[in-house]
Amino acid sequence: MQRLPILLSSAVLSTLCLAMTSARDRDSDLLATARAAGSFETLLAAVRAAGLEPVLRGAGPFTVLAPTDAAFAALPDGALQRLLEPERRDELVRLLQRHVIDGRVSAAQAAAAGVASSLAGDRLVVELSGGQLRVDGARVVENDIVTSNGVIHSIDRVLVPPAAPRAAADPLALTSATLIDRAIHRGVPLYNGGQPAACAAVYEVAALALLAHSEPALPPDVVEALRAALRLEEPVDPQDYAWRLRRALDAAALALRQNGAAGAAPARFAARAAGLRPHTDVVAIDDFGAAAAAGAWGVVNDTVMGGRSRSALTVREPGVALFSGTVSLANNGGFASTRREVASGSLRGCSGIWLRVRGDGKRYRLSVSDRGRVTGDLYQAEFATRAGEWLELRLPFADMARSVMGFRPPNAAPVDPARIRSIGLGIGDKQAGAFRLEIDAIRAYRPRRL
Repeated sequence: MQRLPILLSSAVLSTLCLAMTSARDRDSDLLATARAAGSFETLLAAVRAAGLEPVLRGAGPFTVLAPTDAAFAALPDGALQRLLEPERRDELVRLLQRHVIDGRVSAAQAAAAGVASSLAGDRLVVELSGGQLRVDGARVVENDIVTSNGVIHSIDRVLVPPAAPRAAADPLALTSATLIDRAIHRGVPLYNGGQPAACAAVYEVAALALLAHSEPALPPDVVEALRAALRLEEPVDPQDYAWRLRRALDAAALALRQNGAAGAAPARFAARAAGLRPHTDVVAIDDFGAAAAAGAWGVVNDTVMGGRSRSALTVREPGVALFSGTVSLANNGGFASTRREVASGSLRGCSGIWLRVRGDGKRYRLSVSDRGRVTGDLYQAEFATRAGEWLELRLPFADMARSVMGFRPPNAAPVDPARIRSIGLGIGDKQAGAFRLEIDAIRAYRPRRL
């Protein structure tokens, strides 16, 4: 592949970008184009290990700052091998997200802006130095490699995130927060899979460990909540016991994070606890804890009927997903959606869906179905967003209207929560143009039985 110099003139860069667009194969996506280049094999291996291939094959568009094989080879000895270890997957995802920018950004646009924001949330400095374009100090060795779902700029250095400052917080508190995260990560699939007793057992061990080793780092009311949750009353209802423990663990996690854990995001735990309102229990559907979570969500757009709208769901950072794309009215189109399956029976007894979102001022729809993920038979509830503002929403199942291929049948029976097999988010009503909806968490809620 020919390497092209970066010139000082933005006008020349724009002309170069247009020329290369016509010369490239626009039908190849980001991954196929990188593979054909032959100089990004290490990057492609890292993308596979991180589970990000579905994201970079999606609609995008994305701008990828692609380190060459030589750039990865220049990392300190053993650094790449450590990143590829399964237990370091979150660290690898964070590194790769630092090399991806949302949208299609040409070299000329980047040079003019002087700054770019990566999917990891980092601010990347873009500058022309000595006639050479650089991004966070890395030299762009080839620019504007156009693909069907984005653009690639080849760079000569891996953009390693800056080292986090050493935490001033008690290291034991960090360990305790990790213990809670692991317990919830293991317990939720058990509960939603119909094994509440197994879930309760996982939570019980975590709560006992917290009381044994972390009590000094916890507020007295959180300690008392853990002790109260552990008190058994005969007969023991495993569902109630699991939820008593879960609420206590959430409170402990929030307290530990707010006490100063480095790199922590107290808002994530505040959002997690926000669904735990008085007189309600919740069933976790998705907290978007890793990039792999995006793989559970599939796209169902108007292309199924010949339309041209496009969309994708990606995990922008651990805990926050982005549903975005463009709605087109061509060919009688006008809708885009993303959906995932839920275990049949897992929402039995629930009253509705709680979610925390930040939108762009457009209207969106939440849908559920008892027919699986790919179906035109849905129960829907519409909600409005306010641009740039996080909203917490409760959408009762009783208020959801049935829609069959866009038509509402008369006298339709209400949705049965016990039979729900999929949940989705979508934009419709012919709202043409780009859209953007961030999702922090999605849960079902039901009356508390305690």
